[in-house]
Amino acid sequence: MPTIDWPTARDAGHVSTVEERLDQVFPSGSYYLKNPDGSNARSDQGIDTFRKEWAKKQKTTPEAYKKKGARRQILRYEAHISIGTIRRNAAEGLGIPAAAIVLQKPDGEKPGMNVQLNTFRGYWTGKG
Repeated sequence: MPTIDWPTARDAGHVSTVEERLDQVFPSGSYYLKNPDGSNARSDQGIDTFRKEWAKKQKTTPEAYKKKGARRQILRYEAHISIGTIRRNAAEGLGIPAAAIVLQKPDGEKPGMNVQLNTFRGYWTGKG
């Protein structure tokens, strides 16, 4: 089972750092990060602000996201795991809410979260 050493995103970091880490699992263009208001998160947006906005919407604290991340420092995944599970585990490890990661097919359609990773990747390589 492939693993990625995935430390929690630092408050001083930017959304681009999270995007770089997600690129290790999901095909480029197959996801985007969104703000709680539904707008796309900018790559230069600070993680501290991103967490604070989501914490306010979800009635929690930014520290709660970081605590979950501290418990999940390694992301394990394989081709037959659902993208919903990988999305949740990735978000937890990064210290952000899973709702902030939006997955999409090449046509922009939202896939079911029970789709396996190998099938999802296949959409992007023409084999899905």
